[in-house]
Amino acid sequence: MRDYRNWPLHRQFLPHAQACLALIDQWKFEFSEAGRLSNQVGYYLDDHARYTEAEGCYLRAIAIGEKALGPEHPNLATRLNNLGLLYWNQGKYEEAEPLYQRAITIYEKALGPAHPNSILFRENYAVFLRERNEKGGGL
Repeated sequence: MRDYRNWPLHRQFLPHAQACLALIDQWKFEFSEAGRLSNQVGYYLDDHARYTEAEGCYLRAIAIGEKALGPEHPNLATRLNNLGLLYWNQGKYEEAEPLYQRAITIYEKALGPAHPNSILFRENYAVFLRERNEKGGGL
């Protein structure tokens, strides 16, 4: 469940975070905090229906995460899941599915199939598949 009480404060800080993201791009920073900031800004923008901007943030967060954290880090899985959800909500099922599958694989390998995030990601994926098939987006 999302807590919206701090969204006005987040909105106030958004321009500063976006300025940081511009510097991250300009200087090609690839440290984990740069990826984390990009993911968090993407999450905020996604939640405010600014999908194109959110997608760019998530893609940056994933690219940085792969380099800074490695291709099998649980934080990378969270970023993949976030982008998958963005695509799912836009009906881009073909783009979303491999992101969900990779996120599940990472979590299960790193933390085990019984970990709460592994379970949550599998449940999200099951709901995604059901909706995709109901809407005729099956592959």
